[in-house]
Amino acid sequence: MSQEPVGLMRRLAHRLLFVAAAPRPAATQIAGTDDRFVITGLLNGKDAASSHALTRVLVDEVGPALAAHKRDWNIDNVTIQRGVPGSRPIVFFFELTRTYGVAAWLCRIAGQAPPPPFHIKLCPLYEAMIELRFAAPPPPGVIAGVRAILDAPEAFDPPVLIGSSLQVRVYDGDATNAVADRVNICFLVRRPPDVTRAACQDYWRHQHAHLALENMQYLRLTRYRQVHTTATPLPGLDDTFDGVVYAEKRSFLRLFLDLLKPNTARFNSTVVVDECHFTDSTPVTLMRRIGHW
Repeated sequence: MSQEPVGLMRRLAHRLLFVAAAPRPAATQIAGTDDRFVITGLLNGKDAASSHALTRVLVDEVGPALAAHKRDWNIDNVTIQRGVPGSRPIVFFFELTRTYGVAAWLCRIAGQAPPPPFHIKLCPLYEAMIELRFAAPPPPGVIAGVRAILDAPEAFDPPVLIGSSLQVRVYDGDATNAVADRVNICFLVRRPPDVTRAACQDYWRHQHAHLALENMQYLRLTRYRQVHTTATPLPGLDDTFDGVVYAEKRSFLRLFLDLLKPNTARFNSTVVVDECHFTDSTPVTLMRRIGHW
């Protein structure tokens, strides 16, 4: 086949699969940053525990136990999110497009070198996320206390705790609907083996965030936030992930309807290619807030 038909087919595939980044207007600026210290607790229920039982433990036991220490542990607030029932098909879509086979194929169409091979588990790794905001980095005794509270319920496996001293508020939209209706597409960022944490987070914050802002008409988010894991974890914290993405949609129904639009899929493909610069094997979960203290 001659070069001209091959080039034409590549351009056609590129147009069908990706969105073109719009010129960056002055208004597309990062909303701001927050340097309060955050501990994110990642929890998984044991096989024998029902979904309803896990939720009750989180709301009736874990949340109040953490809230009781707000003053003496210098906690600003506690937020608990729970996996959205019935979200598995939607989560699978985001996970599938981030497998090595799909990501490498998209990179080739986009004219970018594919990433090194990696593996991703096509299932949500965690069923609940707990976010604790501190006025200052907590001492080891407080971290141990938090871990003990999250580890106490027999319904859950031992938690994973990651710490952050930088939260980037990429986009804050006008969210007028009830908080209980909103859902977060949560991505756990894990950098490739040959990329440093500093390089991963720098690209994520300065390049990837602007790609999202330039195409926010496709995302239709109410909020988009990046939580960056510290360069070196405090004693008692884990070093499992390089950060957490919270991409908030107005409701589960709005997310479902938007996914039916071709431009949403095209933007997702665009994002997947860009993610290959700083992350791979990215777990995805759909979460909804169930408690705030």
